[in-house]
Amino acid sequence: MAYRGLTIIFASFLLFLGHCGYSNGECADGGCNSTGLGSSELLTRQPAEDSCYNNSTSVALSCSEPGTLEGPSDNTCNDGTWEKGPTNCTVYCSPPTDVQNLELDPDLMRYEEGDEITFSCSTGYKLTPDSPKSAQCTNMGSLNSTRNPECIAFNCSAPSSMDDNLDWTDKGNETYKGDQTIQYSCAEGFKLEGSETNTCMDQDEWENEDPTCNSGNVVQVFWYFFLMTTFYSIFSFYM
Repeated sequence: MAYRGLTIIFASFLLFLGHCGYSNGECADGGCNSTGLGSSELLTRQPAEDSCYNNSTSVALSCSEPGTLEGPSDNTCNDGTWEKGPTNCTVYCSPPTDVQNLELDPDLMRYEEGDEITFSCSTGYKLTPDSPKSAQCTNMGSLNSTRNPECIAFNCSAPSSMDDNLDWTDKGNETYKGDQTIQYSCAEGFKLEGSETNTCMDQDEWENEDPTCNSGNVVQVFWYFFLMTTFYSIFSFYM
């Protein structure tokens, strides 16, 4: 009797599953599994069946905030198969706005959930010390940085070299813009020792030390002045 009772209970359970339209992991009587509509947690289905939809049932699809619907906005069950492909709810984040001289990597109109953005500034500008250097797009549709980055201009004071024989680009300038590169040179008869260029890397921070101008080979210098003096004497004589 106990065995017969268990059999009846089990049969009733199978009948219950069949009534719900679900049997052996598949929907019965040409029904369609709800997972075929899309797997996003933000996807809203109307009507909202738990597992199976009856054959010929049409379902309206939408996304709750902050999801953006990508794919069909409706679908119909046709003999065990959905007529259209799955619908996805993608979360997008907008980049920082109204930040002058800010550069983004990658530079996109919008970013998907999980994307990371690196911040930098245009030539002659740098991020403020408290600015974030990067941010990530979260599942809430916003970047995870607590504030927007900020770019400020920087410059360098003129090189402090006292070498009268050393010259450089725009030597009369008091300041040079950030990221600007200058070229050094020496007066005739002198040899440059050190870097030929220098770049303003940060506020009053040059990349290299100033070079020096050395007289080089004493014999060469002697002959240079000797020839110049001789040429001047001959020129003056004939004048």
